[in-house]
Amino acid sequence: MESAIGGADSTLSIQLTKLFKYDIMQNPILLVILGILFTGIIQSSTAATGVFIALLGTGVIQNTDQAFFLVMGANIGTCTDGIMASLTTNANGKRIALFHVITSVIGAVSFSIILVLFRAPIVGIFESMFPGKPQFSLATYNLAYNTIYTLILLMLIDPLVALVTRLVKDKQEELEEVSYIDERFLQTPAVAIEQALKELYDMTILAKENLDRAFNSLLIGDTSDRNRIDEVEHRIDTLTGKLTSFFIKISSVTKLPEDEKLIGGLHHVTNDIERLGDYAVLLAKETKYMKKNEVAFVDQTREELSRIYALISEMFELGFDAFKNRRTRYLRSIANIQKEIKKLIKSTRDENVVRLSSGMYPVEVSKSIYSVLFSLQRIADHIVNIAFSIKSTTGSKSEAFQVIEKEMQRKEKALSAGRLF
Repeated sequence: MESAIGGADSTLSIQLTKLFKYDIMQNPILLVILGILFTGIIQSSTAATGVFIALLGTGVIQNTDQAFFLVMGANIGTCTDGIMASLTTNANGKRIALFHVITSVIGAVSFSIILVLFRAPIVGIFESMFPGKPQFSLATYNLAYNTIYTLILLMLIDPLVALVTRLVKDKQEELEEVSYIDERFLQTPAVAIEQALKELYDMTILAKENLDRAFNSLLIGDTSDRNRIDEVEHRIDTLTGKLTSFFIKISSVTKLPEDEKLIGGLHHVTNDIERLGDYAVLLAKETKYMKKNEVAFVDQTREELSRIYALISEMFELGFDAFKNRRTRYLRSIANIQKEIKKLIKSTRDENVVRLSSGMYPVEVSKSIYSVLFSLQRIADHIVNIAFSIKSTTGSKSEAFQVIEKEMQRKEKALSAGRLF
């Protein structure tokens, strides 16, 4: 390193010496940052420390404490290679990289603060050990620093491991964790139901997003989202199981008949949402099937399917609002949209027969069209069930409308009675 620098009289040494004499270069924070950047570029704290030792040995750095702070930064900067290597690894690889970063930052920051507070005595100790040889002082300080901070961190290894495990979750763990439900809420059934509903709302949004993802992939014949679709489906299935179990536990602790009725309806809604997720997977499978057989929809079919799905999306918005806010004003519109969807599905089936007969479509595409239309029909049906569950435990339209009619009759009778008095 000293040979590369060219000795104390080289042009490089003279320019670097001027640089390190500036007042700003006495700033500990700046020196630590320079150590981080330099080590991050060359990706080796050993090489960086060697350079700093050479700069001390040739007199470029004349204050030993400057080199001490640079070494502190080098111990953080060396984490860059671990971070880059972890980008393509699993959760455990990322945890190791994060552990390296956290421990390096803790050690460097702690010792830098100590060095700032007790700069003179610490520098004096190491310089007195090697008079006239500052490079040996730096090497010894680096050895002492790494030894002491490693011994201290060994005593904290369990909480640090727990921290990085909590911060970096395995993908499987992320897919299976819940956001709102917890058995502690069971002590207050009303609160437990509210928390379960929040989880159910998130699950509903996940199902619709997955349907969007699968349908868009189907139209363009792209299977690149298949892994994401399967991951979301796994999360939906997990939430279904956990919500179902949670509802059963709520039923065992609640005493209110209205809560029992609500929970019964939520069991059905959970199943309907889970089925929405299943149909997203079925659409994804059809995309894979069509790509494998190198077939695609003609533009007219894409337009017809898009019109049907646009109505499904509109129905979902109204249905989700009705379910979440317990509002009945959209139920009639939802029922009408469902009728329109059935008409469009029937006309698309009829058009498909004509196109098949005319030779526009091979049999493989015809099979996919029927499968997709069936899925869209069932998706619409399940959305209807979710919306009408606010007045019918099973999501029955006829039952819900009967309940609404009876409620209106009771209100009219109450108003009439009020006017008489």
